[in-house]
Amino acid sequence: LRELYLLDAALDDVFVFLGGGGGGSGGGAAGGNGSAASNGGGGGGGGGGGDDRPVSNEPSWKLRIVSTDTASLSVARDTEKEDRYRAIKDSWEAAQPGRAARGREARDGYLKLVESGAGRSAPASAVAGTSSSSSSGPKPMTAGAPTARSSVFSPDSARPSVSRGVFTPAAATDENVGRTTSRASTVQLSTPGAAGARGLLHTAPAVGVPRVLTAEEIEARALERERRMAEHERVHDSVRRARAEDRERRFAIKQHQADRVEEKNREVDGWKEVDTGRRDLYRMRVMREIEEAQARALRAAMEAAARAAETAAELGAAEEAAAAAAVADRMKKKVGKVR
Repeated sequence: LRELYLLDAALDDVFVFLGGGGGGSGGGAAGGNGSAASNGGGGGGGGGGGDDRPVSNEPSWKLRIVSTDTASLSVARDTEKEDRYRAIKDSWEAAQPGRAARGREARDGYLKLVESGAGRSAPASAVAGTSSSSSSGPKPMTAGAPTARSSVFSPDSARPSVSRGVFTPAAATDENVGRTTSRASTVQLSTPGAAGARGLLHTAPAVGVPRVLTAEEIEARALERERRMAEHERVHDSVRRARAEDRERRFAIKQHQADRVEEKNREVDGWKEVDTGRRDLYRMRVMREIEEAQARALRAAMEAAARAAETAAELGAAEEAAAAAAVADRMKKKVGKVR
């Protein structure tokens, strides 16, 4: 509801005031910024009594924090939305100089009208007399049928409805007076310019009226609380049992996997022993064959050397015999010549 004032650009000079703090041109839209604000605050600090209403046009906040560990508490103000709305307000003021002042005057007049307890309706000139456009001159304002709306955003009284410059305060009855109400708060725009607002309709959630519980209700709630606690314990017991069973199952699976791995390791060790034995047998057989081959080669070489020596000896004996025969022949020839 605070942000309905953004529709003021589409409604020309028809000012809509929904109460709460931070009025003026775009003041209601600027409320709600910051990291924490009071629940039900309007355009800044709404929901308080008459003494808490800010005098200026600036929004205000109320923050209550209860903490046992102040070292971990950090509060910061988020000004992103506020800066965006301030830029919108500045653009409006630049387009229509004096717009903020006229809006502030209209708001003050409206608040005075509400505080004075005026009748069900008031003339348009009493509040919106300064809301004429600076570019096209004053525009005629027609009073529509006022309709009182209740609101849950104010603890003092219901906020009046505004239709085409006519402000209609709601009557203070037992239905709409109090901090909470069971009725929904509905605000509709019934002006021709609202067609461009896409038929904005906001309905606040209904809040029950607080009351004192009877002894039967207190006992019923205690029984219900005990039943829920028992159900909670049953659920937790089932969860704990399921977790224990799951742990046992996972341990059994892990043990089974470890047994399988150990069995496979024993099988691998057995095959390693078989392979090592086969390798040893093959190595011994190959080494024996190599030794036999080397022995045969050595014997063959020795036999060849012996045969070569015998052949050489035979050749030497033949040469010696031939030489001896030649010497004998020469001696015979010499003896024959001497004779």
